Amino acid sequence: MTKYRPEIDGMRAVAVLAVILSHMSARILPGGFVGVDIFFVISGYLITGIVYRQITTHTFSFGVFYVRRMRRILPVYFLVLFASFAAGVALLVPKDLAALMESIRYSIFFGANVYFSWEKGYFDISSDEKPLLHLWSLSVEEQYYLLWPLLLLCLCFLARRACQVKAVRDERAVIIPVVGIIGIAFALLSQHMVSSPSINVKGYYLIQSRAFELLVGSLTALLPAGFRRCPTLFSGLGLLAILASFFALSPSSPFPGFNALLPCIGAALILYFSRHECDRGLSVRMLLANPVFVWVGVLSYSMYLWHWPILAYMRYVYGRSELPATWLVAAFLGTVLLSWLFYHGLEKRVRRINFSFGNAFGLNYLAPALAVLLLCGFANKALVAGKKPDIELTRYGTDVCHGNFAKQCLRGDRQAVPPVVLMTGDSHAAQYNSFIDVVGEKERWSAWVVTASSCSPVFGYDQKVLPRWAQAPCSRLKTYFQENYDHYKYIFLASAWAYQLGMLYDKKSGLRRDYDADYLSKLRNTLAVISKNHQVYVFSDVPMLRRDPFRMAKLEKLGLTLKEQYDPRVAKANAVIRHLVADFPNVHWVDTQKYILNLTRDGLYNGKPVYMDDQHLNKYGAAMLGQWFSKNQTLLSGKQKYSNPGR
Repeated sequence: MTKYRPEIDGMRAVAVLAVILSHMSARILPGGFVGVDIFFVISGYLITGIVYRQITTHTFSFGVFYVRRMRRILPVYFLVLFASFAAGVALLVPKDLAALMESIRYSIFFGANVYFSWEKGYFDISSDEKPLLHLWSLSVEEQYYLLWPLLLLCLCFLARRACQVKAVRDERAVIIPVVGIIGIAFALLSQHMVSSPSINVKGYYLIQSRAFELLVGSLTALLPAGFRRCPTLFSGLGLLAILASFFALSPSSPFPGFNALLPCIGAALILYFSRHECDRGLSVRMLLANPVFVWVGVLSYSMYLWHWPILAYMRYVYGRSELPATWLVAAFLGTVLLSWLFYHGLEKRVRRINFSFGNAFGLNYLAPALAVLLLCGFANKALVAGKKPDIELTRYGTDVCHGNFAKQCLRGDRQAVPPVVLMTGDSHAAQYNSFIDVVGEKERWSAWVVTASSCSPVFGYDQKVLPRWAQAPCSRLKTYFQENYDHYKYIFLASAWAYQLGMLYDKKSGLRRDYDADYLSKLRNTLAVISKNHQVYVFSDVPMLRRDPFRMAKLEKLGLTLKEQYDPRVAKANAVIRHLVADFPNVHWVDTQKYILNLTRDGLYNGKPVYMDDQHLNKYGAAMLGQWFSKNQTLLSGKQKYSNPGR
């Protein structure tokens, strides 16, 4: 029987509180995420201690071992899956619900770490809004529980054979070096994975990069207990190492790799030396064994399971990763309350039941797993499959000339040919296709609209700064604009001005710069040249939303309406371009932003999204903008000259 060590529950408390605080806000505890690594070390230590002791006393049974794991882990685990699924059905839009159900399916088979290691699509919800992302660590542990007892059993068998031939006196003289070598190999592999750009995302989640952390705990459990000098000193150094990692590391630190050694070795020092500390005076053992830490440590497994879905759904509703302080307090209290309720109401009760392996597997795993899978299948048919998105709400329009000039480039009044207007720019010009249809139809003119992603075809624009896939379409658009703009009477220009001016570029991120640093001077030169013989109309960019518009529509139906606040960088960029426009008599500023702000304050109009994502109008929104615009002013109409608000 293993003697209960309350300081280990205290370590669990430190680990789970660090993780929760870090997940609430990295500004609170930048490196608190290493609490997961402390859990790995504790798991490796405890499991190895139990299994090795039973192997040496010939009492080890795989059946008994896995029954204990199932009783300990599965009841609350599946409860969280059920609760997350129910909340997802209520709150998530179909594409996000589909992703949640896929993560549930992988989590049932403890493959969540594999699922989340895959690089996701551009339009996926952010990581801090994925309700089951935290289950990657449970998957790593379960994979370890599956493999390690068998490997340890084999090592013990080989060590006994070595003892029989008197190659060694103590079988641990064989086991410890082998485990150490395996651990070093996995640590080197982890560092390699973290250092390789092509696999560093996978490296965070997969067992290959985390195995050495569990093996640090395993090796600590296998070490003889003979070294007892200065236990308080070494335990204290271990605690200092853990506390240092909380502040020395941050979410931007390469991890795990060698950076994970600091908290792991710190945890190992406490586990090994704290058991030798006396029960009187100041010691790490006495500090960690205080009743408050022990109480939190007992609830730590449930707290870990509950805290992340609560935070993820709050962020999904709020629309940002940084939640208000009142929301964070509510999340923490909710985590503690749910953990306490289900620890006493479920965990403790299940642990008292004497299951056979078959009953434990059937009742704790198979039955809830099938129930969750059936619910996901039903929800997929009822809420996801066959729910084709409305093209009017999810695209700029149909058959538009965006990156491909062989489509329907003629917009507006298509009976009025040849077109007198050329409209061009990046995707923020493409979003005006339906706007041009409405306004052009009313004013009896047509426009040729040609655009390309990320590209502003001003003279001398450097398309090489763009992603490779955008360079060729941009080159074609630039060539078309330079060779054909003189054939049109009016030139319309629109772009994501904040993007083109580099206002959306984050220098701290280390990402490749994808904007032309000389863009403003090149735009000025282009306007100066083409405005000599043409009337030029420069369109403002539309406000950038803080949240997905389809999510806002879903939440509004549930009465969870939060007034949308727009990204201020767009308004700042519009002001810069408008100021530039004011320098040219034949260049006019078309302020569509003010109409959008009157049309919608939260990305919706009549309960329908007017945006296709957070920054592009959809076909419906552009058409509504055109109607609002036409009610208040004309763009081109006979002899009427459009006034220049910038002058």
